[in-house]
Amino acid sequence: MEIYPELKRESFVTKAVEGIGDVTINDIVSTVDSFYKENPDKVNLSVIRVLWDTMIKPNIKTGIAGKPLR
Repeated sequence: MEIYPELKRESFVTKAVEGIGDVTINDIVSTVDSFYKENPDKVNLSVIRVLWDTMIKPNIKTGIAGKPLR
């Protein structure tokens, strides 16, 4: 992306990187585990959804492809 910035796309992956930043894998696992322990009624939510709602979305300015966050 640094070499060819015109190829940059605002995809889920770029938003995940923006939102999670330099959080370690251990911290991610701990956050997800804590979410499920504190919300047993939400065990059917996917891990990706939990990551998006708890770690990524609160730390990004716009949604995917620059769309406003809902």
